[in-house]
Amino acid sequence: MDTSRHALDDGSPQGMRQFESFGRAVHKMMTNPAISSVLELKDEERKTYGGTAFGDACLIARNMVAADAGARFLLVTQPGWDHHGTIYGKNGKGGLYSTCADLDPAFAALVADLKRMKLLDSTLVVCMGEFGRTPGELTPLAGREHYADTMFAVFAGAGVKGGRLYGATDAEAAHITDFGWSANRPVYTEDVCATIYSALGIDWTKRITNTPSGRDFQYVDPAAGTKIIQFREMAELFT
Repeated sequence: MDTSRHALDDGSPQGMRQFESFGRAVHKMMTNPAISSVLELKDEERKTYGGTAFGDACLIARNMVAADAGARFLLVTQPGWDHHGTIYGKNGKGGLYSTCADLDPAFAALVADLKRMKLLDSTLVVCMGEFGRTPGELTPLAGREHYADTMFAVFAGAGVKGGRLYGATDAEAAHITDFGWSANRPVYTEDVCATIYSALGIDWTKRITNTPSGRDFQYVDPAAGTKIIQFREMAELFT
């Protein structure tokens, strides 16, 4: 008999029981026979997605969406964008040339495949980073530092009206010249979160009060630094 399992189920704190339940769910998912098809990477498809680690991750994400086996939120990350030095590489290689060369085919193939498989209308695709990069002259290390005043994001699918731009900056992307949406202020990460929650059918304005810790949980906290901001969905994307 598995005595450790018996002890966890019958006498452990709630947190441990939840952890054990999570572990069983993960084991069930990873031993599901269908997982092999999700992780299958065909050579021709890998080539279309760029044949890179990031391209492979996008391809697996596509497979997970197509499997429709319960995954509702997928995160694919691409490292290498923190170009504090040599942002344009050397002799036209490395730096942004490398990261863009990995991103472009993978992102384009992902959106195209979701559309071809008739999954794009039910899938919100968001491509964004954490912040922008300092405008103007490069640093002494030939790079750019973190910059919070301007950045960009790309949205597709789930009813997003394509082929449009919201907002504008000056020629150097140093300052916002047009907010481009009804809030008449910069778009914050919390606005993006509210939009994603809404696309998933989650009421992001509510609180959850019956948490294991006893503390209330807010989907989108109204505080940003020292200010209270009325975050909202980016409804203009869909109209």
